[in-house]
Amino acid sequence: MDISYIEEYIKNLDLSITELESLGASFNVLGYSIIFYGSKKENYDLLINNESDVTPSELLLLGQYIIVVGYLILCFVGKKRFESSLLKVEYLDMQRNLSAYKLLERSYIISSFANFLRLEAFYEIFLEINSLSNENE
Repeated sequence: MDISYIEEYIKNLDLSITELESLGASFNVLGYSIIFYGSKKENYDLLINNESDVTPSELLLLGQYIIVVGYLILCFVGKKRFESSLLKVEYLDMQRNLSAYKLLERSYIISSFANFLRLEAFYEIFLEINSLSNENE
């Protein structure tokens, strides 16, 4: 078997993993930035009794949705990192701590699940706030 083909495949896999990891992290940064803005907007609205088209609960929901997308991408990244490490061990005789890569993969799964729960909570809060505002109109 031609080992250079496998080395090239692993290199390309690693390059695609880093690009996806950057994308997932960027989604998380964007999502948390929107949540930060939503919390600051809520403070501002409370201080000056302001009402606007975009509510803080909408911003929190949007930010959390983007974070969930980011973590789903990172779940895929964790799985691919483990696969890449496994290929390096099996075909290139490299020493890798596979348990650490498996732990990384699992941690992204747990983070995704936790963020799905938080998205559900933000959605329920959003629905509650909207139903209260509709009753007040």
